[in-house]
Amino acid sequence: MGYRLRVPAEIGDWLVDLRESQPAVATEVGASLAALMAAELVPCPPLTLPAGADEEPSGDADPRKLVNRAYGDMLGDLQAIRRHVAHAATTQKRAELRVAELAGQADTDPDELAAATRQEAAARGRAQQLAAIAQRAQAGVDRFRTRKEVAKATYTAAIAVAAVRQSLAELGEESGIAESCAAQRAVDEAGQRVEDLLADARSLKRSIRDCFFADGGSGAARSARERPAPSEAASLMQLRSAPLGADIRILFALDPPGTATLLTVLEGPDAIAEYWEEASTAAGMLLEVIRDAGWPPYAGEPDGGGQEFDDAAAFLTEYFVADRDRIAVRAVQLAERATLDVSANVGGEQPRLS
Repeated sequence: MGYRLRVPAEIGDWLVDLRESQPAVATEVGASLAALMAAELVPCPPLTLPAGADEEPSGDADPRKLVNRAYGDMLGDLQAIRRHVAHAATTQKRAELRVAELAGQADTDPDELAAATRQEAAARGRAQQLAAIAQRAQAGVDRFRTRKEVAKATYTAAIAVAAVRQSLAELGEESGIAESCAAQRAVDEAGQRVEDLLADARSLKRSIRDCFFADGGSGAARSARERPAPSEAASLMQLRSAPLGADIRILFALDPPGTATLLTVLEGPDAIAEYWEEASTAAGMLLEVIRDAGWPPYAGEPDGGGQEFDDAAAFLTEYFVADRDRIAVRAVQLAERATLDVSANVGGEQPRLS
């Protein structure tokens, strides 16, 4: 059986860099991915929230905590967009260097130079579009932050006044009962303002994501009603290779069925501890882009956006050709010893470091 493997261009670049900077670790990571491709069944079932689904909080939660959570979600979306902006800028730079290289050669094929020039223009346009999206998203989030702090302060003050008035009423103060009722109305009104802010937050979050997806590769993302329902979305999972790759987490999804789609990477204990939630959000957003626009993501970019491998041999030939046979043997050992660590990314929570 086994799984096909989808490798976005950004992760492919990371594999190449890892192979050059830490060859032993790269060998372990490559072997783990090859073992995943050969697995009959991923060892851990997906037990997480669907990637990209919004977690609806319970109605009795403190509204101040809810707006903080909404703000945190927006920051996660911004982080994901910034990652794609950086990748688009890198792609543009590579395209520019390629055009300059071809233009400087006397025997350059004019058709090849023209194609490279078109790719450079497309990469520049995409980088500019993403930068504009990021700028608009940042402005919207900044406005929400200001409104959030005002709403929280108003709500906190109203609660404090209501508590004082309630105490006076319980002590039998004649004016306390009426004032207590007025104070409670003020709490209700402040709470309603927070609820309205939460509704605005959901609207802003959708607009940020819709704008991002609309530029996600095909230029025409499906509408929300055409996207998969949350229950249909794949759960994020993490791959960790032991022992040399223990401080590396590769987030992926088994989506579509029979395919392991790599989404993002965290490298090092500090990154895992500090950026787990942001990485989970970025992975979920990229998965939605792929589901909306198809594979590879951002196919118009000069690097092609990513590659898909039907078997481990093809994957190893692409990224580890010099050590292909040795890594293939190591992959078999990982599978036999059951040391391939694949676990669910439970609710975007930070994993324990072992």
